[in-house]
Amino acid sequence: MRKARLILIKGEGFDWVSYQLHAQEHLIGRMYGTIVFPDDRYLSPKHANLYYDGGHLHLRDEGSTNGVFLRLVEPVELRDGDYFLSGEQLMRFDQRTEYDALTLPPDAMKDGTQFYGCAPSEAIQFRLTHFFRGQRQGSIFHATNPSVSLGREQCDLSFPFDRHISGRHARVYKEGTRYFLQDVGSKNGTYYRLNSPYRLKHGDSFFVGQQLMRVELE
Repeated sequence: MRKARLILIKGEGFDWVSYQLHAQEHLIGRMYGTIVFPDDRYLSPKHANLYYDGGHLHLRDEGSTNGVFLRLVEPVELRDGDYFLSGEQLMRFDQRTEYDALTLPPDAMKDGTQFYGCAPSEAIQFRLTHFFRGQRQGSIFHATNPSVSLGREQCDLSFPFDRHISGRHARVYKEGTRYFLQDVGSKNGTYYRLNSPYRLKHGDSFFVGQQLMRVELE
């Protein structure tokens, strides 16, 4: 069985501390586990698990509130409802091809009057929803092109006040009937929320709460 160590790259005052992963499993959390960060309020009490299976190290979300985010090395396929991080921006991907209708009073259009607005000239490819802290939904972007860029400036979705996002950071694109998320050489990386256990490779980085960690296989 290959053994590994975990390095805390950025966290709550313990940067570059390392943990030897010699046990069968290693729980990470705010209250419970072998690797505990009691002051990180974005961590669930029991958040994630690093465990060995078949001689390989795996990472699993333990039903946490904020999830486990893995740094992309290559494009990853997106599914309906998937979340990802670019800089400090939390986004959700939805494979929806229709606009949301306004909620009007039941009798608002009974007299045959049409509501203001222009006819959409292009089909929607997918949509991205921006989230603020506290689970507050922000803007919704309806993509009418099969590729959408995200970054700090001159992108389809720009976040000029985010100092952690690169000028051109990531993109979401459609290829055939499938959708993908790709990092485009950003400095701080793009992170995809795991939906199932993941077999870790040497050098993989991930976020749990506000803790950025890297795995090194011995």
